[in-house]
Amino acid sequence: MAEKHLFVRRKGNLSAKSFLNLCTFLGEDLCSASLSNLCAKLESNENILISPQALSKRFNKEAVEFLKIVFHEVLNFQNQVLKSNGALLYYLSLIL
Repeated sequence: MAEKHLFVRRKGNLSAKSFLNLCTFLGEDLCSASLSNLCAKLESNENILISPQALSKRFNKEAVEFLKIVFHEVLNFQNQVLKSNGALLYYLSLIL
């Protein structure tokens, strides 16, 4: 997905997975955290050394498109799981 939406154009220090982790799972508020703090998070959690300037360049329209697609895919997957679990629960309620 990252290559298709031009977020990843070449192999670099910051992978699409690491960027996604930074934006979603590393516990920082991206709107209020400094680039230096985000870089420190990447170093401590992902063992990635990147400058604040290089990280700043990664927050672009391609990154936004990549994150939109990832969240869209996750929501679609979650809907499918909920639908299948809902059908299973309905079936179980009929036989119990």
